Amino acid sequence: MVKRKRGEHGFSLIELLVSVGILLFMMAVIYREVSKLHDMSRTEDMKRDVVQNAREALDQLSRDVHTAGFPSKRMFHNNSGYTACNISPCVNVNATPENDIKVATAGFVVIAGNEFVVEGDVDGDGAVDSVGYRVIPNAVANPTCPCLQRSQVNKVTGDPKPTGWAGSQNTTANYSTILENVVDPGNQTYFTYYDSTGTAISPGAGTSFPSVPNTIRTVQVTLTVQTRSQEAMRKFRPQMAFTLTAKMGNY
Repeated sequence: MVKRKRGEHGFSLIELLVSVGILLFMMAVIYREVSKLHDMSRTEDMKRDVVQNAREALDQLSRDVHTAGFPSKRMFHNNSGYTACNISPCVNVNATPENDIKVATAGFVVIAGNEFVVEGDVDGDGAVDSVGYRVIPNAVANPTCPCLQRSQVNKVTGDPKPTGWAGSQNTTANYSTILENVVDPGNQTYFTYYDSTGTAISPGAGTSFPSVPNTIRTVQVTLTVQTRSQEAMRKFRPQMAFTLTAKMGNY
């Protein structure tokens, strides 16, 4: 039989329980801090996604507006008449610039607080396109809206207005979402228009060709976009505001 030396003893049950309790407390504190860091990282990832998606969408919009109106009738004809050529060899366009598939209508075709449509060879393929942008309100079938949508279709002979504006172009029927979770400002005004002097031009409830003022040179886009989900700690969806002024390059 082994005898225990005097002063030698093990841990009591109470000491073990206290040690385990302290260890569990420290682990809980560490886990909480790690969880906070994970939530912060997830939130920053969502913010970066919003910024990247908004930048790509607005860059595309700026390029489209800058290309709007190209090629115009001034490239083929003089001011005395649309059928009179002033270049060699003569390029015959036997129609008006408004409904001819070879020529872009100079300026905006449709302007509204939440939509605009322009024409131009926006991708440099030699074909004139009808290009539209619009922000649609929240819909039950699409919980990521309000959202920014874009449409691009080849121009067809006929009225330059989209079918949704009593015209011939299929622009309205081909919209697709390019930026989700746009915040509704309440007044449904996302696009503001200015002439060459910087004076704001009101689109009213919406104006279409030929009533759109031909003095419009720029459109200012103001969008507030929120992340796709809430922050875990604050139960809040972070928002970021974006403003872009796109200027026409052909007029």
